Formats: sequence, structure tokens, C-alpha cells
Amino acid sequence: MKIRNTQVTLPRSATARRAGVLPIAALLITGALTGCESSSDGAFDEFVGTWKVEPVTSQFALTCTFLTRPLQFPLWDVLEMGEGVLSDLAETSGACPFFYDVVQKTATVPNPDPYTGKAPICRLDQSTDMVTAFLEFQPMNWKFNLLQPQKGQPPRAQMIGTAVVPLIVVDPATGAEIPDPEGPCLYDVRADLTKIAKK
Repeated sequence: MKIRNTQVTLPRSATARRAGVLPIAALLITGALTGCESSSDGAFDEFVGTWKVEPVTSQFALTCTFLTRPLQFPLWDVLEMGEGVLSDLAETSGACPFFYDVVQKTATVPNPDPYTGKAPICRLDQSTDMVTAFLEFQPMNWKFNLLQPQKGQPPRAQMIGTAVVPLIVVDPATGAEIPDPEGPCLYDVRADLTKIAKK
């Protein structure tokens, strides 16, 4: 999965505490961005492969209380999907992969995560020379849907879901992780995908 870069300047409350205060004016965010063993015998071949994100029709909306409008915050240019070990499928590249279980033509991020036994999360490092920080994507209803095949056309799919996304900063004095007091952002994704390579 190739991560695209996005920048957003967050509010004063998103900055790290130093000795119990919040002295930094703003934080510059730069988008970097598992039971039993699964056995498919080729059952998931329709999902497995390399999928290209269609940039014109796809939407990646990050909505925060401090933004006047949703920010386009794409996580992928290309998504690579492989067969999983403790899940049916796994994203096999990129800094922020999720795992998926398949029911018919839909793959869904399982909760709990089969490797950690906890709710699935993805942390994107957003640290600068002034502060240690990250965005934590907590997916909800995150699905990879195969679309109806069209004669003479490559396979197509959609990634659809939402995520709660707190900005978390690290107190340099104590190492404590401090969520932004203004509350988390919300992330809505609808990625239109075209399969460009098989396994």
C-alpha cells in the first residue's frame, strides 16, 4: 500500500504538554500513512492482488471540530491484498495495514484483531522536531466489497468505512499519551478500486 502525503495544521489543543501546560502554537500533521489459522485453498483469489485507487471518484474525508470543512486525507494510492494467516485476508504492504475476514463478496475488518485480541487500530506517526504525536485510526464498519463483474472490464471493488481518529500526543516529561481535548476526528472512506495485478 502506497501512502499518500497530506498536511493539515491542527489547533492549539492538539499540541504536546510540557510540564503540565500546552505551550506549542500548532502541530503540523503529515500523513505517512491477528484464533485458528485461516486456510482458503484459493477461495479468496478474487480479493487477492493489487488494487489501484481511482483518485477522481474516491473520497477520503477527515472531519474535525477545528476544521471548517472535511479534509481530503487519502490513505492509499495502491492497495495490496494477500491471504492471511489468522485472518482470511491481510493488507501486505504499507505502514497501516488491516486484516479482513470474508463472507461471500465482502471482506470486513474483524473485531477483535486476531493477533492482539483487542480492538483493531492503526497508528500513523505524526511526530515533528517539537512533539511526538500520532493519529490513531479506529475502524468501524470497514469493508472491502467486490463489485459485480462487467464483461471486458477488470475486476472492481469498493473500500467503504468509517473510523474514529483521535490525535494523541506524548507528554515529554512523563511519556503519557494524551488525546486531543477537543475530541477525535471522524474519517469516512469510499475508495473505488480497480484490480491491476493478481497474486
